Amino acid sequence: MLIEGMLTKQELVVMDLLWRADQPLSLHEILEINPNLNRNTLQSVIRRLMQMNMVQVAGYGFNRTSLTRKITYVKSQYEYFKDSYVPDTQKQLTLQCLKTNDDPGFLKECQEIIERRLAHQGS
Repeated sequence: MLIEGMLTKQELVVMDLLWRADQPLSLHEILEINPNLNRNTLQSVIRRLMQMNMVQVAGYGFNRTSLTRKITYVKSQYEYFKDSYVPDTQKQLTLQCLKTNDDPGFLKECQEIIERRLAHQGS
């Protein structure tokens, strides 16, 4: 079950681009990556994301002869999704992930985390 504060579809599209980028992006670069976005809509989405403290200006760069802001995310993809679900759903997602993942390295890492957490609670 989702909780309030979820991003709109357009906000998620922009956040996904920023989460996947290995560096901050200008609006021009975002439009190059996803030409289906409208420039005016993108500016509005970025403004809303800034108001929600999801993105911030990470610096400035040049686009041809114009100075442009470089945008990066504030809240990681993990933090966003963790905060977007009620605790029972987090538990269900975690259990489902453990039940369906066959990667021994992943399962070993999970086991180590669980053992550390249990040892810490016991002390």
